[in-house]
Amino acid sequence: TSAVELKVTDAEGKPVLAARVTPVLFRGEGQSLGVLPGQAPRSLEAADFESGSAKLEGLPPGRLVLAVEAAGHALTLSESFTLPAPR
Repeated sequence: TSAVELKVTDAEGKPVLAARVTPVLFRGEGQSLGVLPGQAPRSLEAADFESGSAKLEGLPPGRLVLAVEAAGHALTLSESFTLPAPR
């Protein structure tokens, strides 16, 4: 498994310090997103962002997107990214 670091900001670039993040499978532009077995939504709180970013661990290899939900903000999808398979 792999990990990613993320920052969550609002439309003005200010930090959002509480969010629910769900890793999902990215199948390509214009395609539906896929559920990743064993990857439940993760709640991140201010303590998770103490260094300015939070770390999500235990992610599977593949092309992923993070679905981010935060109170008072619209559901947002990250840009897609690829995590390599372990060697």
